[in-house]
Amino acid sequence: MKRIAVLLSCVALLAIVSSCNKPDPAPQPQPVNPTGITISPTTVSLSVGETQQLTAVVEPTDHNFSVIYSSNKATVATVDNKGLVTAVAEGEAMITATVGNLSATAKVTVKGASISAEQELPLLKFDPKKDDSEKIIDAEILAYEEKLGRQPQDIKYSSKVTVPGFVNKDLSVIPAVAYGIEIEETADIILCYSKEPVENATKTQEMLRKLGFTKFEKVNVRIDSDGNTVPGFRSRNDQNKEISLIAKQDYSHKGDFDASMSIEIQRHQLIPTKHKILRDAKDMPSIETLLTKDGKKIEEFENALGLRVLEESEEGSVNQRFNTKPECVDKTNLEWVLYVRTSFFSDQLFINSQSNAIEGYSDLYSDDFKSYLANIGFDKDYQIIKETVLAKNAQGDICMGYIDLMFNCCYIQFVPKETSEASYRRPQRASHWGLQGGMTALDRPVSCLLDR
Repeated sequence: MKRIAVLLSCVALLAIVSSCNKPDPAPQPQPVNPTGITISPTTVSLSVGETQQLTAVVEPTDHNFSVIYSSNKATVATVDNKGLVTAVAEGEAMITATVGNLSATAKVTVKGASISAEQELPLLKFDPKKDDSEKIIDAEILAYEEKLGRQPQDIKYSSKVTVPGFVNKDLSVIPAVAYGIEIEETADIILCYSKEPVENATKTQEMLRKLGFTKFEKVNVRIDSDGNTVPGFRSRNDQNKEISLIAKQDYSHKGDFDASMSIEIQRHQLIPTKHKILRDAKDMPSIETLLTKDGKKIEEFENALGLRVLEESEEGSVNQRFNTKPECVDKTNLEWVLYVRTSFFSDQLFINSQSNAIEGYSDLYSDDFKSYLANIGFDKDYQIIKETVLAKNAQGDICMGYIDLMFNCCYIQFVPKETSEASYRRPQRASHWGLQGGMTALDRPVSCLLDR
């Protein structure tokens, strides 16, 4: 027994010694919170297309923190996740660097494009000051054009219209420009001419990229009511979707200043709206009821929905238009809907509607509009093709949203699967329709839009 007691005592003693020799656990590092943030420089002055690197310093400096950069006006200046600021258009913007609950700001002032031989395109000024004779008296434009050597000179814009412009035949790429061309209730235009051909416009497109036009799409541009076209390209400004351009082959001024291409930079006027896009609006017209071709059933559906009222139409009309009730305007994104069962162009079935909530391309391409489409069932195959938003529902029906620049409004069409398949089987006919004048937006066949 004594031996057993001694052995147990030895084991206990070894355990105590072992535990005494075991090192203490390493202390866990305590989280470090930022105590301060500064940004430099705090004021920046740039010309359109120029860049500036901002640097944020977070205290304590012996720790790494993740800084988030943001711009309060991306149409003027953008900033990437590393603090690189890019000047987009004239104006002022505040760039904010944020870490945790702390932030610091830098003020960015953007002026017109840098005045140098590397940039011969006009300033993006769509509202220049003019005198009573429509001559440009805008000090910034006059100074810019003078440094490029372009002198005031009238330019023939069309067979019947001459506009005041600026010309320097000796410039290597852009010899002539004109500001302040207005298309009533549609767009403001800046016109310029390039010596480069459309097919090889390398220098012209390089200059356009500095103004925020980075993606170019080849197109055939219609030049008359007979449907004749010439090669061209188009682009939309990366930051301001309401600014776009169309360039086309144009030899009308070849003898004047050796131009081979004309470029119209357009700022589209915003569409009047009743409210912002309602993501959760329950205002979808009935494709299923349209397919019955029964006017009475269509009217019964709309009456049950309760948002719209039938508009009086000519006797014998088979197409039915329902206007939104005044008291329901704030519940729907649609100003009216038109159930088309037949038209001058086709017997294809579709539903046309006009939006009361989309004021331009920024809205059309927004997450709000995409969410609205998903809310009414069109949550599949979302895409943007030729400036038209397309989406499908589970049945294969198509919803299309597009802006009609001629009428300065946004249309949303709902197309049954049967109609869309028929349209795709007649692409040549659709293309032909798309080139003809006199077609109203109300009964435009969907085939035109699918082949725009």
